[in-house]
Amino acid sequence: MSVTIDVGAVIKEIRETVLAIQSNLKTAKEQNEAAQLIVYRALSIHPAIAHMRPPTDVLADLDWYTELRAPVLSAAFFGSLGKNEHFKRLAKLGETGTRARIMLLLCWVIGHRLPKDRVEQLLSTALHDALGHADAAALMDGIQRHAAVQKVVGDLAKMVKTRLPLPTSYNPFYGPDFVAADEDKALPRAELWAYELPEDQRYEFDVKRNSTVLLRGIPGRVLIPTTKLSLLCILWLSRNFGLGHKVYSASDIVADAFWNADPPPSSTQKDLSGLSDAIGGTSLPATSHLGDALRLLPMEDWVHERFCHIYPVHQWIHDPILRALLLNSFASDPRLEALPSLDRVVEMSKISACLRPRLLPDVWEAVVVYVSASALEMIARHPLGDQPTQIGTRLMSDTQKCMPVIFADAARMIWTTQHLMQVCQAFGEFFVFLIAPHILYPADPKISRIPLIKSVASEMVNRLPPVDPDACTCGQCVALSENAWTRGKFFIDQYDSLISSSDPTKCSALSDTWELAMQDAEEWLDSVMGRCISSIDLLPKRRRLGPLVLDLLNVMGIPLGSDLDTSSLLRFLTALRYYNTHHLPDSLAVPLPPSEDLIGYMSAIGYFPEFTDYDFGDLPPTRVQVLSTAGGWLSQMPDSGLEQTETTVSFLFPLPDELRITPMDGAGPMLIAAIYMPRLPPDVPILTIPAPHVATDIDDAVPLRELPEVDGADIQLHVSFLPAPGYPDPAEAAMLDTGSETELVESKVAQLVACVSGRLIQSWWQPRVIAGRACQHAGRHRQLDRCSFSCADILLQVRYPDPDFLRRTAWFRSTPVRKRSMEGVPEYFEALVSEHKRRTTRLTERHGLFEAQRMTFVRCHDVDESVIDAVVVLAGSLGKRVYIVHAKECADCAIDAMRDNGCTVGIFTVLERFSSCAVCNAQRERAQDIAQNNEELVHMTAEGKEMTERMLELTMEGFGYVGELVSHAI
Repeated sequence: MSVTIDVGAVIKEIRETVLAIQSNLKTAKEQNEAAQLIVYRALSIHPAIAHMRPPTDVLADLDWYTELRAPVLSAAFFGSLGKNEHFKRLAKLGETGTRARIMLLLCWVIGHRLPKDRVEQLLSTALHDALGHADAAALMDGIQRHAAVQKVVGDLAKMVKTRLPLPTSYNPFYGPDFVAADEDKALPRAELWAYELPEDQRYEFDVKRNSTVLLRGIPGRVLIPTTKLSLLCILWLSRNFGLGHKVYSASDIVADAFWNADPPPSSTQKDLSGLSDAIGGTSLPATSHLGDALRLLPMEDWVHERFCHIYPVHQWIHDPILRALLLNSFASDPRLEALPSLDRVVEMSKISACLRPRLLPDVWEAVVVYVSASALEMIARHPLGDQPTQIGTRLMSDTQKCMPVIFADAARMIWTTQHLMQVCQAFGEFFVFLIAPHILYPADPKISRIPLIKSVASEMVNRLPPVDPDACTCGQCVALSENAWTRGKFFIDQYDSLISSSDPTKCSALSDTWELAMQDAEEWLDSVMGRCISSIDLLPKRRRLGPLVLDLLNVMGIPLGSDLDTSSLLRFLTALRYYNTHHLPDSLAVPLPPSEDLIGYMSAIGYFPEFTDYDFGDLPPTRVQVLSTAGGWLSQMPDSGLEQTETTVSFLFPLPDELRITPMDGAGPMLIAAIYMPRLPPDVPILTIPAPHVATDIDDAVPLRELPEVDGADIQLHVSFLPAPGYPDPAEAAMLDTGSETELVESKVAQLVACVSGRLIQSWWQPRVIAGRACQHAGRHRQLDRCSFSCADILLQVRYPDPDFLRRTAWFRSTPVRKRSMEGVPEYFEALVSEHKRRTTRLTERHGLFEAQRMTFVRCHDVDESVIDAVVVLAGSLGKRVYIVHAKECADCAIDAMRDNGCTVGIFTVLERFSSCAVCNAQRERAQDIAQNNEELVHMTAEGKEMTERMLELTMEGFGYVGELVSHAI
């Protein structure tokens, strides 16, 4: 089959639409709709479509999109749940829409398990490749620079991270063929014949490192999947789309195939996940976790597995109309004092039976979602003192334990659509009870019989060695050891008392047996602490750490001696530091695995005499916070982050030479807070790189005016402890995994603030910093023969805060919080965005040093590290990734690495020589003119600094709601 596409006609439509969005007469909504059409039409002519060979030879048969949830009728904050507006609009575009839908499904499968920034890079590259046609090349610059198009790409990236809209038979991430824990597991090299090929004829493919290969193809080379996820994508694309060609020997290679790939033998394909048979006869995701099953199983199947196996509720619990009515009845109670009784169930079941015949089943599906969403809105509007968490789940009887099923439909909406809002706080404990009841009731035999959590609620992975009865002379050691780790108890709670209760002068069997286990735990802890950096003693000796280590590993389900990935290490050390420096609560909690937007976890420093020796400034003890992070967002912690497998974890304290961490409202988190900063789409594709200098171009002339040096910067992290509706995801941030009880972790948003030379730079978006790698070109190390600029050239182009905006901010902050959420919010948010744009406009405008899709080299070889971080914060606020060039890396290799990583700001921290040209000096003259004009606008630097100080003061007074507004705009 060959796919015939009238590329010229589509390009003509795209050109007309580009002119439309460039018209100043178009409203923002009209420009957004036009930008969507541009992206849709561009994807419809992607080169990969021409290489597809559907099994039926009919391209339209590849459009497997299926609506996963009924549409929601509510016009409130749940109004967008269950709808996919992109696919609805594409359905009206005929063949163009069909091709675009197929390409989106293809991108959805390839990018679904990738980090969000990688998804954005995949989509941006796909758009670039689609418009790589000669007739469309002239459109590239205008299209990908336009903010409306970038917003559409960002929206599509968010969509790709949600559940795939594919039927079960076509969903690669459904059923026993996929397990998230094994997706990065390496494939056996011995089973891949393509390694016998010459190096230039093979390509090791990891979908998480270079996902665009599957949409571009590599002629003349054979793809060798290196991970199970990469193999899954290759098999799915070749089997279902006919894209690419599987080869099992050199003779199978097809020269004109889109790509050739070497899948391992069928025995390996059948064991992609290493799973056992599906639990309980149900086809489930590999994790066998109630939360995952809630996302992926049909609702009634999940309800049956969760409740019907252990409670006598099968006769009524499978009525979704009844569940919605009961939830609405509960939400209507002004006191929210009790869940519905069985009598209430009988009463509502009669109403449900009368209502059911009046509407069609598909209409009832929409009504159920609408009623559930409305009920959650009513719950969220209750004053905080009347939240249903007062009811609690820990003291419920067996009859009452089946009633939280009324929250199931609402929990599914929140879990699958990432809409946290305030409602998750309103029924957080019930939410935990639905998806992790074994945490609240670890010793309940009924809950342990739920098929979906048998593996989750299994016995502890780390156990104490048994006491030798022959070595015990007191007759008590064996009994004490058996009671030390019963279900529902923690070892650390009992270690000291049990050791003290045995008489060491008479019998040491218990202490001798446990001593070996404690030594093993503490030796393992010493080994993992090698991946931890802290300027303060992280684990002051308050108690023996061995028992706490074993307890936390059991909560996390990790065997002692395991090699921890970055996420597990960050979670483990965060909890270990916290519980070692605080009084132990009734339960231990470890944060659940974070999402990619997490920058770290914040917790109170605790109280130790040693801490009084440190200078924490004017912060009272209750406001001294510690941030644990995997880095990747400051210059001192580059190329780190949760994506790396062996990243070093850093603990940042508010010391004078470290990042200042300031809670904006309240004293700080009660336990451990997950701190999130969203990411802007990467600034790709890169269209302009620093020009090389040749001997005839070098201009040694010194500019007439030199900008003043930037001595230093004040870098601060402001964290909001007010609710931030809509962000982040409750599934990944709103709970702590505990051994006997559950605590709700506080999920907060943050902003980075840099004060430098009287300027205020703010970023609500997480910077991305990548470290360079040494190259072999020793003769060109520490030399820069391309256009480059100093930190001052960049930073001093930022304008001072606008006095009018200061007045608007002061007015807004003086408005009471409850009124503020209803009055003036849109205007204030628009002013906030406009102010940031105004301050940075000279950098981002045409020919500016931070122009979109322009690569810029910045010289930071003779400045303080805080100034480098100010450049990082500025770049992050504009969506530009930063690349820290290695001291033994030449500029040309740095450019190649920056292209591969989507970085558009390269920072040189070590330089021995750099050259200038006429273009460089012209840009420096421009930067000096802009900096001088900035000073003249505020008459003198002192006034500018005063304005910045006032702006910073207002920011610190009221950042919480600013972060709340920005989270809505992402």
